[in-house]
Amino acid sequence: MKKTKLLILPIVLVAASLVGCGDSSVTSVASSVASSTAPVSSTVSSVSSEAASSTSTLPTTNATIAELAAKTASDTSKLYSVTGIIEGMKKDIYGNAYLTDPSSGKSIMVYGATTTASCITYTESSGYAFKNPKDGDTTLVDVNDGELVNMTVVYTYFSATKTPEIMGIVNSHTAATTKYTASLETLTNGSAVLDKTSNLTYGDTVTVTCTPNSGYKVDSVKVDNAYGGSVNATVDSSDVNKFTFAATCVNKVDVTFVSASLPQGDVSYDIVSNASGFADATGGSIGTTYGEFSNKINGVTFSTTKANYSKCGTAWTNTTIVNAAVVDSDKVVTPAYFTVVSTYNFTKISVVAQNWNTDATIVSLEYSADGTTWSADATAAVNNTSGDAAFTIASSSTFSGKYARVKITTAGTKATKYRVGIQSVTLTYPSK
Repeated sequence: MKKTKLLILPIVLVAASLVGCGDSSVTSVASSVASSTAPVSSTVSSVSSEAASSTSTLPTTNATIAELAAKTASDTSKLYSVTGIIEGMKKDIYGNAYLTDPSSGKSIMVYGATTTASCITYTESSGYAFKNPKDGDTTLVDVNDGELVNMTVVYTYFSATKTPEIMGIVNSHTAATTKYTASLETLTNGSAVLDKTSNLTYGDTVTVTCTPNSGYKVDSVKVDNAYGGSVNATVDSSDVNKFTFAATCVNKVDVTFVSASLPQGDVSYDIVSNASGFADATGGSIGTTYGEFSNKINGVTFSTTKANYSKCGTAWTNTTIVNAAVVDSDKVVTPAYFTVVSTYNFTKISVVAQNWNTDATIVSLEYSADGTTWSADATAAVNNTSGDAAFTIASSSTFSGKYARVKITTAGTKATKYRVGIQSVTLTYPSK
């Protein structure tokens, strides 16, 4: 029976037995960095005698960030030596961050880092593995964003999210001498200038001065970085058209301008008085047929789904309202929705509705950034009072988006349909 060898670093005797497996042994941290960091020129100093002494005897393969980021399958047969600029450090026990090649703008997630060399183990059956000692808050306390870092890492590819990741030992870090640039994306409805566009040091403050066209104002100034993040620039306290941000490896500035008549604060939309404006895309008549009804009121589109039923303008016992959704207790697998799509981002929504039945109708809120992927609000209103009972459901916290919807289902037992009619909607817009 084949025996499995277990290597727990930094046991030099066992580690040395791995040399000759096909990869060259790294004899020093400095030589490894010099052979794999052509884009960046800097002097590297050791941060951990434990990490330096143990990784110097490990069989590693030099790799660039771009090479690792392009891999689409996990590879635990090798340890990689990789160097880049550390960014987005969490400064927590896990040591999570990103490693970026400033010359190409390529970045890869560091899903766990430490200077504790014994975190890497090896078995013949599984190859190399990283077990996070969760000491990043102490061992990496002096490692900062923008520094040049060399690491010995295990590479893993999570196919479910298509995310390439590395994890391992920080061998060295030093202040980088690399200079960076900043650029503006193509703008509409206004212009902008940057006070610095080249020769930037990591962390330098860059000022964005915006000039909206007549009838427009600045909506947002966002800066895209190398690792997929987008940072909101900080508005100047004395000038709403001036913003600042701290430079990183990649700085792509996007300024969005919106109409100066952008709604602000709480704006209410009366669904009842606009009932006659709802139309069915399939040609159904208001108040008499089930369909997918929609209406645009002051720039906001309100619509209903056909599942399970959707009907507008139905006269109830005391009030004629827009019957936003009708849910059959036997067909609650597919909920009904009343969807709100605004031209501008809003931060809260409040809905006044009316319940038709005495049994339990469940009404909840969901939000979306793109109208496709929805997230549920923590608030859920369960109404089980008498027919024609009005109730209100509102956001439990703020968000930012143009899409929201009322989800209607039931926990009741009646054989009749469960109806909820939407009377009014109030959206809260940010104040600029």
